Amino acid sequence: MQSTRKLLSLTIAALCLSTSVSAASIDTFADDFSDASLPKWASVENGQIAPATVTNEKLTSSNYSFTTINPAKFGVAQHFEASMEVDSAGTIYNPTIVIGFKDENSPYYTVRLKIGAYGKPSIYRHTDLYNDLGGTQVAATSDIAFDASTPHKLSVTVKDMEASISVDGTPYLETLLDLPHVGGQVGIYDFSLSNATTADNFVVKNTEVFTENFADINGNGALRGYYEFTGDWTTGYRQLTALQAGDLILNDSFVADGDHEVALAWKNTSGYAENSPSIIFRYTDANSPYYTAVIEDGQYNRAKLYLHADQSDSAGTMVAEQDIYTSGTASDELAVRINGNKVNILLNGAKVLSYTDTNGLTGTRAGIRYQTVNQSIITESFRFTK
Repeated sequence: MQSTRKLLSLTIAALCLSTSVSAASIDTFADDFSDASLPKWASVENGQIAPATVTNEKLTSSNYSFTTINPAKFGVAQHFEASMEVDSAGTIYNPTIVIGFKDENSPYYTVRLKIGAYGKPSIYRHTDLYNDLGGTQVAATSDIAFDASTPHKLSVTVKDMEASISVDGTPYLETLLDLPHVGGQVGIYDFSLSNATTADNFVVKNTEVFTENFADINGNGALRGYYEFTGDWTTGYRQLTALQAGDLILNDSFVADGDHEVALAWKNTSGYAENSPSIIFRYTDANSPYYTAVIEDGQYNRAKLYLHADQSDSAGTMVAEQDIYTSGTASDELAVRINGNKVNILLNGAKVLSYTDTNGLTGTRAGIRYQTVNQSIITESFRFTK
């Protein structure tokens, strides 16, 4: 199922965070609970909440237990993935992943796998720690018959205000968050009332890698929370097409400064020579100059680089070009790799064009442009890596 996004010069500011990504001094946190003293954790205990314990190198609880990573040991970035191995031991609950926890009086989320007799990947919002132990469900799948006799890997990936939940590597649910998680910690909340349930191998990975396949799990468009828009677009799983020429530009939460790479995978389904979508880079705002890179199949298979005076200058001025070969109808990847003032254009991983930027452009945003409308040209994915 596809959904159309007709968003003319609309910024989804309410769903976006303008804070820049900053790499933590440690990019990965991991604990296999081999140290029963939990030196990396900060337990909370008060009233109904009990401290977490370790049994046989697994986190357990005989009562409600709540523990978060000690901020002095690890700082969670704006974009991250948290995962752990959960075992319900045949009971109706699993330990849950906590995200966005700031203090006992502030709201936060829990990510869950098992509710009742069946599995149900879900996310709950809690108004505070002590007065809202159960939380309110904000998103969930239908019941899924996960095997309760074996452990499962539960993970959540957070990008700006969107959370994606996976079980054993398979994505099941995406939802928008209404609470900024920035500045909050991640952790484990176990309200199973049974020390038979366990959590193990807790991992958090901070990331400055953005990837997009243009669909949530239900096949609807996922152009939300990350972009400024012009144009008219349709989206589906690995399928972005344009109904009207326009741009998708990443917001300021992904800062394309320093050395980085921007890439898109596209497919031509027309059977004729066509232009690829363009990669926008070194973009600041609608009134400033920037570059685009494109494969122009319609002009004898050439990689081209254009300098644009501002966003209204969609045609731009060509500053470099090189004859190349593309597959024609199979998927191809176009990438722009920035190293200082050196710009390399890559096709399927091979360098096809090099350019030295002497214009001093310092824009730190990237995106996609469809210069002309052609629904036979499909963008399958978009990736930004620092």
